[in-house]
Amino acid sequence: MASLDFLGELSVDNVRSDVEHITTHFPSRLAGSESGRKMAEYSAERMKQNGAGAYVQEFQALVSFPEAGGCVVIEPAASTMPANTLGHSLPTADGGLVGELVDVKSASTQDFAGKDFAGKIVLCGLDDSPMRHEKQRQAALRGAIGAVMINTGPADSKLLPFGSVKPAWGNPSPDIHRDEVPRIPCIGISRFHGNQLRALCASGQRVSVEMKASVVNGWYPIHNTIGEVKSAVSDDFVLIGGHQDAWYGARATDNASANSCMFELARVFARHRGEFRRGFSSRGSISCDGSDTGCQGSGMERKGN
Repeated sequence: MASLDFLGELSVDNVRSDVEHITTHFPSRLAGSESGRKMAEYSAERMKQNGAGAYVQEFQALVSFPEAGGCVVIEPAASTMPANTLGHSLPTADGGLVGELVDVKSASTQDFAGKDFAGKIVLCGLDDSPMRHEKQRQAALRGAIGAVMINTGPADSKLLPFGSVKPAWGNPSPDIHRDEVPRIPCIGISRFHGNQLRALCASGQRVSVEMKASVVNGWYPIHNTIGEVKSAVSDDFVLIGGHQDAWYGARATDNASANSCMFELARVFARHRGEFRRGFSSRGSISCDGSDTGCQGSGMERKGN
């Protein structure tokens, strides 16, 4: 079958319909939540309707339910700015966490070299490497008690970042849980407010802040959707994967749009299963990674190479 013939059978309207259904009925799809389970079940239902075999797999995963955070400048002048708690952060006590704020730029190994961060709260940007989880790990190893991370975007952006600071991708082993699971509270603030904090730190004045992190971390059942269109001539398959979890709100591009594309691919693949040398299998996880809520998925997968 020519690729152009195949593409001509795909329906943008079908994809849009699924995206609208997902974002309307399951606008927040955190791993381990009831909405996450409903999303996984919807994915399996749509796969079956489109001619694929599908089922939902349940297993335990270390997930995180972060809530709103807070950042209050105490000195040199009082001010308050909104914040999100980052996934897998440690929570602060009810009164928050107070400490001197020190700007460590991108929080790379070089940025920490030769300086004392014991008892300090570090300020760092998310626009440069290393990733969030490594920033918090480096800060904790050097004695910092908390981290405030500045979102990417234009200088005037007031959007707050979402994300996880758990280094392990997937469920951690006992050794990784002991050595690498986050050890300090971490919050995210906007680029606009982050620039204000950076200017204060650069002024030479002592800057102290109170940060608040609110989060529930724990082992919860999560759900992985597996769909398959088998080849008539081979047991080999090509794997197509994606995550089904999403942060709070109607998250269309992350990842409802990709999930909906998988449903539509399943429909067209199933119609032509006799023409493929390999099958297709999709894995849609409700995320266990270090960058999202907990454990990801929903998709189509193809066996083999």
